Amino acid sequence: MKKRAFLLAMLFLAPWMTLFSTGGKVNFSGTWLFNKEKTTGAENARFIPAKLVVAQSGNELTIERVYKREYEDDFIFTEKLTLDGKECITTVMETPKKSTVNWSADSTTMTIVSKMVFERDGNQMTWNITELWNLSDGGKTLSADLTSSSQQGESKYLLMFDKAPEPK
Repeated sequence: MKKRAFLLAMLFLAPWMTLFSTGGKVNFSGTWLFNKEKTTGAENARFIPAKLVVAQSGNELTIERVYKREYEDDFIFTEKLTLDGKECITTVMETPKKSTVNWSADSTTMTIVSKMVFERDGNQMTWNITELWNLSDGGKTLSADLTSSSQQGESKYLLMFDKAPEPK
């Protein structure tokens, strides 16, 4: 009976132990597929990744963002960030993207704040992006609460991603 209770307890706790295996912080590692049906506010959005491939280890976070294009190859860029709030720079479409990553007090929400400054039609444009990442459904769903602002206005989306099955 004790053995059975122990096994049931481990079955219940195992997913949570995996989530918090990075120093008490949620681990977002995995391949995440965009779920259009669960997403809200992005009906007219043009630049949403179809897939995220996330590797989180120690103080390092790597995010590969894959954008599907109808008549061209996929657009892919990879961000290498640190989890200590220090500014990191990634080049996206020949433009520097400056980002910082911070954690909520309870280490369950990761906030990525990014800024891009680029030229458009001879004018300088600034694009500010804030992403609040959370896991739910036992680590099977990633939500990215995104706020994007520029001189053209502000947009808010709740992007939802489902964890892809592990390859066999």
